[in-house]
Amino acid sequence: MIRNIVLGSCLLFIAACASSGGPEKKPAQDYRDSALVYLPLAVGEQWVYTVDYLGQAGEMTVEIVRQEGEWFVDNRGTMLTADHRGIRDKDRYLLTFPLQEKRSWVAFLTPTQRETRTIVSVDTPVDTPAGRFEGAIAVETSVAATADILLKSVHYFVPRVGIVKIETYLEDARSGAVKRQTVTLLKSRQRKNVEKN
Repeated sequence: MIRNIVLGSCLLFIAACASSGGPEKKPAQDYRDSALVYLPLAVGEQWVYTVDYLGQAGEMTVEIVRQEGEWFVDNRGTMLTADHRGIRDKDRYLLTFPLQEKRSWVAFLTPTQRETRTIVSVDTPVDTPAGRFEGAIAVETSVAATADILLKSVHYFVPRVGIVKIETYLEDARSGAVKRQTVTLLKSRQRKNVEKN
């Protein structure tokens, strides 16, 4: 009887050692579901924006018109997806997780030109023609146009809505002078025949 208990204990110990295989690796966090909260991607999602370009007013509609595998294509041909890191287009991540102020990431647009994105706020209120939104994530993008001029933009992502505001401006790297170029604000959002992801 004692022999059977000892033998059984030894077999359990060997099995435990064999299954552990050393230190267990933690899987990387998958943020796809969280990313889809900040930019809902589904065929039929539509956002209408007012656009002010150097004082000239206009309107722009962005609609997801089709899906190609994991990619969602809008009416302007932009391809977007959400994966384990965040939201991206074909060239760069627009938003990455975890959402922490001052977190930055870099995309190389060409071998010599890079784009830096930084989360500047994780809880910004934004007023738009579609209403006031709380808790926006503000992401600043910076690209060197010349040695002295930076092209900058700030995208505001709101949970369950998407992008509600985009500002673009030029910044003189030497003097710090800023010249605003465009302001894009959400006017309305519609969901046409949206299927669940």
